[in-house]
This record gives sequence, C-alpha cells and structure tokens, in this order.
Amino acid sequence: MSYYIMYLRKSRADDPNETVEEVLAKHERILQNYAIMNYKSKIPEENIYREVVSGETIDDRPEINQVFMRMQDKDCRGVLVVDPQRLSRGDLIDCGTVLRIFKYTNTLLVTPRKAFDLSDKYDEKSIKNELMQGSEYLDYIKEIMARGREQSVLLENNYIWPTPPYGYKKIKDGRHQKLIVDPAEGPYVTYAFNRSAEGIGARKIRNEIEAMGAKPRKGEHFEPEYINKILQNKVYLGCLCWQKTKTIKIVKGKNLVSKRIHNSDYIVIEGTHEPLIDEKTFNAVQAQHRRPRVRTNATLHNPLAGLLKCKVCGSSMERKTAKGKKPRYFCRKGQYCKNRSTTMDLVLSSIINALKEKLEDFEILVTNDTTNEIEQKRKIIDAIDTKLSAIEEKQNRLYDFLESGIYTKDVFINRNELLEKERTSLIAEKSKIESGLRSIKPTKEKIASLHEAINLLESEETSAENINIFLKSFIDVIYYEKSHTSEDIQLEIILK
Repeated sequence: MSYYIMYLRKSRADDPNETVEEVLAKHERILQNYAIMNYKSKIPEENIYREVVSGETIDDRPEINQVFMRMQDKDCRGVLVVDPQRLSRGDLIDCGTVLRIFKYTNTLLVTPRKAFDLSDKYDEKSIKNELMQGSEYLDYIKEIMARGREQSVLLENNYIWPTPPYGYKKIKDGRHQKLIVDPAEGPYVTYAFNRSAEGIGARKIRNEIEAMGAKPRKGEHFEPEYINKILQNKVYLGCLCWQKTKTIKIVKGKNLVSKRIHNSDYIVIEGTHEPLIDEKTFNAVQAQHRRPRVRTNATLHNPLAGLLKCKVCGSSMERKTAKGKKPRYFCRKGQYCKNRSTTMDLVLSSIINALKEKLEDFEILVTNDTTNEIEQKRKIIDAIDTKLSAIEEKQNRLYDFLESGIYTKDVFINRNELLEKERTSLIAEKSKIESGLRSIKPTKEKIASLHEAINLLESEETSAENINIFLKSFIDVIYYEKSHTSEDIQLEIILK
C-alpha cells in the first residue's frame, strides 16, 4: 500500500521570534490539513520527520537522510514539505542530490500549492530553479547576517556572543548588549591574574580560588586549561576581540568540512566595558606564559609516561617521589579523584604479569592458524572482489536503462534490490574473512613485542626512556584503578 511521509525544518526565512518547535508545529498543521483534504487521512507519526538541527548541508541533517532512505521504498509515494527549499538550501552538490533522489525513486515532492513529479521535465526544471534560488538566498542572508554582527560589535560595541566570559554578566539595554562585572566571579579573576604575574602556575591558582569559594559554571572543579584561557583573554582589559578565530573550508577525502583556526589579524576594540585587571598585570602574565619551562633534570624517570591513565576520571597518572620513599603513581586530579596511589614497583610488576597473560592468548591464536588457511582466505577475497566489480557494473547499467525508459520504476527497484542484497552479502562475507586474516599477522608481531617488553621491564639496566619508547610502539593506553576497599590494583592494557 502506498503512503506519504512528511519532512519539517525551520529556516532563516521563518520568524526569528518563534522557536523551532513553534515553527515545526505550525507547518505540521498546514501539511496535515492538506493531507486530510487530498488523501482523506492524516500522516501518521511514524512517517513524520522533524529536523531540529541547523546544519547547512545534507550531511549535517540526520532526518533528511532518513527521509532519503524511506524514499527508496517503492511504496513511498511522496514527501510533504511546506516548500521545496526546506529540503536543501545548501550548495549545488546538495541541490543535485535532492533532484537525483526524487527523480530516480519516482517520488512526488508535495507542497500545499503543487505536487511535483520530477520525471516530468517541466516539474524538474521548476524545482531546480527553486533550489538554486534558495542556495543563492542562503548565501545572501549569511552575508547580511555577518555584516550585521560585525557592525554590532565594531560600531555599537555590543557583546553578541551567547555566553559572557567568567567574571562578567551580559545585560541587555534595548538593542544593546553589554558586559558588566559579576561581583561573585570578578574578584577571583583579578586574584588569578595577580598570582600568575607572581609566577604561580594554573593548577595552584585553581586550588587557591576553589579554597576561597570559587565555583565553575559547569562541572565541579576548574581545569588548569580553563584557568590558562582566562589568563590569556584580553576581554579582562575591558576590550572586545573581533574575529580572533575564523572558519575555513577544507577538503577531507570527498567531503568539504569546516575548521576553526586562529586569526592573527583579529581586531581589538578597547574601552567597551569595565576591566578587571590593568595592562601592566596582563603583560606580566603573558610574559610568564611565554617563558619556556626548563626541566632541572632532563632524564626521564617514568617508564609509563603518557601511557598510564586513571580509569576513574581519565586523567594521566603522575610519578612522584617523596624524600626517602619509593616512587608512587598518583592521579593528576589529586584530591578530586577517589583513585588511590600505588608504588611504581607494584604497577610495573602487575604490568609484567598482565603482559604474560596476553602472551599466552596470542600464542594460542597463532597455533590455530596455518599457512594453507591464509592462502585459501586470500583466494576467496579475490573471488569476492571480482563478483563485487561485476555487480557494480550491473547497477550502473540499471540506471542507464531507467533513464532511457527501457526499465520501469518497478522493474528497476526489483532488480536493484536483488543486486544490493547480493552485494551486501558479499561485503559481509569479505569483511569476516579479512577480520580473520588481520588477527593472524598482527598477532605474530605482538608476540615478539610482548616478549621484548617483558624482558625490558624485568631488566634493571634498561633506561626508563627506552622502555617508554618501546611500550608506546604497541600499547595505546594502560588504565589503572585501586579502590579504598582493596590493596590490589586493576590494570587494563589496550594494545594498538
């Protein structure tokens, strides 16, 4: 039985004072009334797709991709939208994708004013023009909005970003948005700058301001990285920075992705709000950040540096040595994490035992595989690749037959489904065989690595730096945990 589906999405052309939910509900009422008048029944809930994300491209909108999947069902008769531009206001590639899918699935594009059949050349041309106009309109709107934001900041000195920086509140006075000092947070920012200018590090500053009562807006504790970001932000001088970062488009594989990068030519607007620190203090703090950290001892003493992680909170484990005591591993979060410390000797001996257990597993895997089986599996994969190439050629010919009118839509769908089922089955079979092959060669390599790792860890002559370099060559991470109720430690070794 044929059926229709509905696609709802808010666009920039809608009333900006209405929420996404309000816009979608209004459009749903319009389309449901159309469905009742023309199809004598409402569109059921399972056939309604509501796009709540604001992605500009098809890849960024999960619901439209679900719609495209449903359109491949031969019983799907059409898609109801308020206007065609709800489907795409992206670039020419996205517009072409929409046209191609509607045309070759023979699905109607239904709007309250007209139902478009893209197998008809006049309807296809009409929809193509609307999508192209939508794409041009989107570029125009984005340019206008960018210009408006720039003028709001540069000419009216408005703080247009949604969240004010720590230490400030954002107030609205008519159309103007300004920053004012937050009396609860501001003093902690000033204190942090003064302490940093004295040479105190971010971690100690964090501990001091939390002891004084400071609370982050999210989470339970300040991260040292967050403190460092505060200490490098010119907003605390009473300035606004415009275009400190910018978005560029780069090509990754076949996809165009957005990437934010630092802009060295950003604009600084001075005197826009009350400062929390003076320029002399700010410059002293920046000098502290530019000063390179010089280690008093350049020799690495921690063989697990960069490998050992806290399983409770995910932070790195640090090696610390108290005078007259053995080195111990502590979680970097210190008093904020419940994971207990342990001596380095106990951790290393536990790692040796764990590696020996893994070594036995790998040896069992190797003895279960033979050279003949490997060769046979490779021949099967070659045969599958030949079959997949033949199926791809057949599917390409199907589209030619459909476009030329040799095949009807039903014949095309039936034959394409058979080929797709065969292709999926072959790919699954190939993946299974390849997985078996991958478990053979890497296993043999890791056996040699584990043997060598155990010898290195058990040897007192090998330096910590050499052990660390070798372990990182085949171990991704080691998770450590020790509870307050047990003296035993738990390790989880993840191999690369």
